[in-house]
Amino acid sequence: YDDYRSKRTALTRAEILEYAGIASCAKEYALAIENYDKVLSDQFDYTVALHRAKNYYLNQDTTRALQELENINKFNPEDDEAAIILADTYALTNQLDKSEAIYREIKSRTQEDLKQQEVINQRLVFLGEYYAKDKNYEKAEQIFDEMDREITNPDIRQDLNNRLLFLADSYVIDEKYGDAKSVYKDLLNKTQDTSQVRIVKERISWLPPTGLGSGLSSIGNFFSLFLPTNIGLSPFSTFYADNQNFRLYNYGMRLDGGFIGFLSLGASWSRTNLDNSIIIRNFNQFKGVAAIFLQKYLSLSGSYGVLDIFGEPDRRIGDISLRYERENDFSLVLSLENNDARTILYSPNLFNVRMNANYYRFSGSYYYNRIYRISGFYNYFNLGDNNEGNDIQLRLGKKFISNGFFGYEYYFSDYAFISPSYFSPQNFDSHSIWGELNWGFKNLMKHLQS
Repeated sequence: YDDYRSKRTALTRAEILEYAGIASCAKEYALAIENYDKVLSDQFDYTVALHRAKNYYLNQDTTRALQELENINKFNPEDDEAAIILADTYALTNQLDKSEAIYREIKSRTQEDLKQQEVINQRLVFLGEYYAKDKNYEKAEQIFDEMDREITNPDIRQDLNNRLLFLADSYVIDEKYGDAKSVYKDLLNKTQDTSQVRIVKERISWLPPTGLGSGLSSIGNFFSLFLPTNIGLSPFSTFYADNQNFRLYNYGMRLDGGFIGFLSLGASWSRTNLDNSIIIRNFNQFKGVAAIFLQKYLSLSGSYGVLDIFGEPDRRIGDISLRYERENDFSLVLSLENNDARTILYSPNLFNVRMNANYYRFSGSYYYNRIYRISGFYNYFNLGDNNEGNDIQLRLGKKFISNGFFGYEYYFSDYAFISPSYFSPQNFDSHSIWGELNWGFKNLMKHLQS
């Protein structure tokens, strides 16, 4: 084509575009951009502008590519091809949240387009690797787990396995050997590539002993089993007020220590103040807590201790729960709590009534495409005055802002009989609009670091 150009005084617009395309295929991206510039200098053409933006991206000029692609996306936000390249550029410039938002928006709109779903799934696999490079391992694992359930294309699955290997290697670099071993073993169960199986087994053999094996490796390490591998300190507080002059203020702290990879032990202390403008009652709780992690997402936890009430004898309290949870995906929780009714029913008329309460709860939530959420609970109360009741709540919501949901709620409550001491309706139901904003300490730390 260069020889052809040398014999022409000037190329036509079509010939310049053809030459730019050939230059791009030959990876001469700067030359391709130069020729696209010539065409665009005469008049704007959306398709040509998109080709030029692609070449900026391929030439690793992410700053210029981002400028071009953001303008193109504003001009035609319906162009999924341009939006995907923009998301790719966001990933390269470490704007991972923006990149993921675009991928998921396209994914939710193209459920019936299997080819487009494969394209987005492959992009999400690579995005998971970028999250791992950014040391956001929790997010990387979430994406890889989601893709593991969805991907059927063998080529994309091989890409996923390669990214999982990268994630495990990243854990090793950060000396998180237990997490690395977990990913390596998971990868062994998924891959059928003999060369990758050999590599993974070799990686596992290089890992230092962890957990129980580490404890038995020497007498000194054996005693390390009795020391926590990690410690968590969680302060908490709750305030409640209503139009019956009832106030509840609860605050406390929980200390947990992790042992041998699957066991958590600790203690919890809290103080609850009840106030109805006439009487103030104080309740102090001190409990031992324990949790066993049966699987990656399944845990069994419980607590047992003493409730100290000023002017009354102490009483024993406790709770137990079974939880299955995939963060931002799916969760189910079954729990039982035995406590004083005054700490559960929130009533101004129970201050001097010592009454036992058994509180059973089943709750769950499901996220669809990380945009829609269905959640709810069922509560059953068995009370010391021989009353019993149940509550049901169902919520349907959609994410409108980051970490924020808005939607419809149905609520039903029914008790065996109406008590004058606490709210105990019969066949009561309501329909409501609800909103929710979740905020975490990690978000603050991320902003501070940036």
